Amino acid sequence: MLRGKTLHNLITEYVEEYTIFRDFSKNTLNNKRELFARFLAYLEEKPLTLENVQLYANDMKKRGVSANSIKTEVSNIKALVHWIIKKKKLIDKDWTTEIELPNVHLAPEMIPDIFQAEKIIELGTEPGINDHILHRKRKALMRFAMRFALRTGVRGVELIHIRGKDLVINESDPTASKVYLVGAKGGTPQWQPLPLDMLEELKPHINDPLVFPVCPGMCNEALKRGAKLYGLSESINMHIHILRKVFGTSLARVMPMSIVSRLMRHSDISITQKFYVSYGIEEMGSKLNTLHPLIRIAASPKDAINTFVQNTAEPYFSHDKRIQVSTENNAEKREYVLRIRY
Repeated sequence: MLRGKTLHNLITEYVEEYTIFRDFSKNTLNNKRELFARFLAYLEEKPLTLENVQLYANDMKKRGVSANSIKTEVSNIKALVHWIIKKKKLIDKDWTTEIELPNVHLAPEMIPDIFQAEKIIELGTEPGINDHILHRKRKALMRFAMRFALRTGVRGVELIHIRGKDLVINESDPTASKVYLVGAKGGTPQWQPLPLDMLEELKPHINDPLVFPVCPGMCNEALKRGAKLYGLSESINMHIHILRKVFGTSLARVMPMSIVSRLMRHSDISITQKFYVSYGIEEMGSKLNTLHPLIRIAASPKDAINTFVQNTAEPYFSHDKRIQVSTENNAEKREYVLRIRY
């Protein structure tokens, strides 16, 4: 059985290997090392077994550790066991599914909509009257980085590692795809589409070592400052990962879940559905009563047409000041005219 120094050496090797392949941030690495240090301190010379992991989970519960923290610690231990089974062949049976964990009840997290998030970024990076030129440049760079994050859903650690050579913008061929290579949480880089409204801003950086050399901590401060100026600081805890949640939640309302999951680079669509899609009862009721074929057919023609306009053209162009949507109902001709002016 694995215990003591042998287990300690395996954990060290495990963390070092995943540091290389997954490019963990320093904070993540420190958190993992501290987590396994706590586990080893509890085990002392006891072996790594189902019984001892279960006792460790129970001990955390007795000490008042939150259910979410217990789940996180045990998840890391499970990942270690899976690595030992796969890479070292030192454990014969995978017993991790038998570990009993407390139920985790996550309160719904308040997040801004995508247009509020854009405004918060703008307000949080607005130069002050007395700002030095270097401060102005730093704020401009943070705005550039966070606008990109809001349009692509990249994680903070992925954002700061995007290199100029990872951008593919072929100006000689307008039909060519505009894409970028981004490191994924699972370790395999993936190609993703670039936001077309930022191409001109991105082009000057194709030869830069790093496209977004920003500090995530300073971005978090800017977002909190912007939220306060916008009037949302009390209800929303703004940080750079919120931009990814806003991205996923906003797209889930207008795109098939399979595409949203691919854009977010999740290993499984269930992750997208569980963590990045939240609908209120009013919105669910609206979708049910306007999109269910049988319910829609039962509505009057006028109500059906109004619903179509309210759920398609009007929301699609609602934040585009260049385009105006108007309707005209001619009851005599039984005609409903939809006008889109630009």
